[in-house]
Amino acid sequence: MQKNPLISVIVNCHNGEEFLKRALDSIYSQSYSNWEIIFFDNASNDQSSDIAKSYDQRLRYFFNEKLINLGHARAKALENAKGEWIAFLDSDDIWNKYKLEKQMEFIKNTNYVLSYAGVEEIDINGDHIRYDIPSHNSGPMLKKQLEDFEINMVTPIVKRSSLIENNLTFNPNMTASEEFNLFIRLAAKGDFHSSKEILGSYTVYEDSLTNKKISRWAEERFETIEELIHENKGILSSITPEFISSISRGLYYKARYYFDTEDPQAGRRILRRISLPEIKYLILYLSSFSKSLWRLIHSKKIKSKLTRFFK
Repeated sequence: MQKNPLISVIVNCHNGEEFLKRALDSIYSQSYSNWEIIFFDNASNDQSSDIAKSYDQRLRYFFNEKLINLGHARAKALENAKGEWIAFLDSDDIWNKYKLEKQMEFIKNTNYVLSYAGVEEIDINGDHIRYDIPSHNSGPMLKKQLEDFEINMVTPIVKRSSLIENNLTFNPNMTASEEFNLFIRLAAKGDFHSSKEILGSYTVYEDSLTNKKISRWAEERFETIEELIHENKGILSSITPEFISSISRGLYYKARYYFDTEDPQAGRRILRRISLPEIKYLILYLSSFSKSLWRLIHSKKIKSKLTRFFK
């Protein structure tokens, strides 16, 4: 790896004018200087275009006239990247000043294909909510990430050659979990690096998770597992328990969808199916008989404390 390889920073944006300058400034303020921005404007009709074009030639601007889903938008942006490494920053998130420099030191002279770190969750006013710190150790991570996917979309950097060699990109059909799909499939091909340092901030919205998105989490998780099996012959024989755990998580998402659309009986049937292998689903199944308790467990305040448990 060259001393200071080029990093392509993909910024996907749809009507992101409110926080966009803050995000772009955090890239331009990086202590690591060899980067380019692939700015993919997904049919914005606010001032996002004017803000993006106010920066210098290191920002390469691409406009998509028709609004497309996020998986497709990320895939199209990735096609234009030239860097040896790919990084991501959405228009409402922020990087710490030394984010890129530290990560390039982390992966220097290693075979890691992806590196990620901790993030601070903030509200729309920039106030602290909590820290989300990785729990998995660096190395082979497929099993760990299937059981507990913890890679945020603020800090990952990905080795572009590993994507090209394995014919991997964002699934253009994904609308809710495009990062889970790509990073899980990549985890079957190489080792990941994780750091417990906080290297960025992720903006959390009170009502950002719609019923439709929860439903898509389930279906897209199942689709990802099917792709993983198809792309890696014989993989089921080595990580079956982790596949089962990941499928159970998808079924839980489906149950949540039913509860949120006022069909608790359907949700409860699903929870009952998965309540024996994992105690957390038994707890959720029992709590589902109390509407107020179910809502409390899934409230923003409680979820922020139990996010890995009920995520």
